Amino acid sequence: MIDDILARINERASSAKVSGPDAAVQVHLTGEGGGDFYVKIQGGKVMAARGITGGADLVATTSAQDFKAMVERRADPMSLFFSGRIKVEGDVGLALRLQSLF
Repeated sequence: MIDDILARINERASSAKVSGPDAAVQVHLTGEGGGDFYVKIQGGKVMAARGITGGADLVATTSAQDFKAMVERRADPMSLFFSGRIKVEGDVGLALRLQSLF
């Protein structure tokens, strides 16, 4: 499941230009199909990869199913956040900058 999610994020990122400073987001997916990946912004370009990155500006935790629904545009990120199904720590403004990729 993570490979499918990363493919979608990287596909959207290839044509996106994200403004603002360089940053990193760590994502922890729980449940079946879960695991860890990160998204980095460097020089306005975005890339996502499996694993854990040090010094993340934002850490997000949610179920693999909810994140997949969000990436497939079947679930609204803000609704998931306000319902407590996505937990975030750190720079929440960064999540808003990346919302179009998820």
